[in-house]
Amino acid sequence: MDDTSPADGDRTLLDRLFRRGELQVSQRALVDLATSEVAAVRILTHGPLSSDPLSSDAVEHGSPGPAEVRRLIGSAPDPATLDAAVRARALAAADADPLVPGAARVIDAELSGLSELGLSPQPAPTVLVLDARTVLDRPASMLRLVGAARAQGWQLGLRQVGADHLSLAALGVVEPALVVLSDRVLREPTSQLSVETIQATTAFVHTSGGTVAAEDVDDHPGTRAAAVAAGATLVTGRPLDRPRRVRPVGGDRLFRRFTPPLPTPHRSPFELASRRAAPRRAGKELLLAVSRRLEATATTAGRSSMVLAAFQQARHLTPGTLERYERLGRRCSLVLAAAQDVARTTVPGVSVADLDASDPLVQEWDILVLSPTGAAMLAARDTGLPAADDRSRQFDYVLSHDRDLVAHAARSMLTRLTQRSDAPDPDPVPVGAEALAGPGPS
Repeated sequence: MDDTSPADGDRTLLDRLFRRGELQVSQRALVDLATSEVAAVRILTHGPLSSDPLSSDAVEHGSPGPAEVRRLIGSAPDPATLDAAVRARALAAADADPLVPGAARVIDAELSGLSELGLSPQPAPTVLVLDARTVLDRPASMLRLVGAARAQGWQLGLRQVGADHLSLAALGVVEPALVVLSDRVLREPTSQLSVETIQATTAFVHTSGGTVAAEDVDDHPGTRAAAVAAGATLVTGRPLDRPRRVRPVGGDRLFRRFTPPLPTPHRSPFELASRRAAPRRAGKELLLAVSRRLEATATTAGRSSMVLAAFQQARHLTPGTLERYERLGRRCSLVLAAAQDVARTTVPGVSVADLDASDPLVQEWDILVLSPTGAAMLAARDTGLPAADDRSRQFDYVLSHDRDLVAHAARSMLTRLTQRSDAPDPDPVPVGAEALAGPGPS
């Protein structure tokens, strides 16, 4: 009987990779399907290889493949330090023996590892690819780290897009330069989630100029056709891994059409919206009707939708409102209720952000609906004028369906959310520090 626990197994693998120096680096060509040019080089880290490094089952039995290395790093006590070490090792190997000199480099990364970044290597762009399934777990820190990485010249990508609905919601928040599809989209091309993914990536590429990639297109029959149908223009796969068959393209061309999002401000939706449109004035009754209409659109926009709302004070979260938002929480990937003194309010499926009294959001009534193919926002500010009762209050408001504005305002609101309600708490593998303190791979 094997009494080895999963934690013991992870500790052993980490020890082998980082103390005994078994971490290895491979490079694969990301090829443009239309031109057969090498548009970028995918850099992968893994355990020892048993045979042909171009084979999909090349990793030695019992050694971690690229996905397992990512899992081990993410669950370690100090993922940022490990991620930085792996990134340095991988980029050094690619510099020493480049598969395609001058091509853009694409490498997986952990969100926490962005805290260890310096300036991006030049001149070829380097893309750090984050896991789309988890980037919205802690939105405030994610937005801060992503903004800092972009400011230092790094490009950002998302992997596992289409693995679940939350990964599609992440597209509209992060707005990556590179979208790497989940293999689920290729294996189940006609599933509802895959169809939503195709809609989401098509709309995203149209508005941002980002690029869609698919990996291991040779692993299953028909994956190349599925990749094309899903909008992928770049692919990896064994038949494409020998770049002598193709022409390399300059690294600076890959993202020439991509427009990164504006830096995330810690402002309010009304402040942002009123810069683009003249506010109107209306009473609370009208805004209630508009709000409920926007909430209704979220329930029919698909499971990948987000609803972000600000209620000024917790007392405005009436029993009827709490019931509506609990329903939204069952139908949307992310639902946020922000208000002052809301910390003790618990609604299943709804994340809450307790606002400081000095936060301009305390003076606002906002509701944002952002889905992969739609966007709407009501941003209103209390005028503070005397009113006979609460329902007679007057607001200045902006109603917008401008996706760029709504996404920008959504990022601003998410700077107030420390942790998504159903995000798992950090639960690191109890790996002793001595297992990670070795000299690392040489």
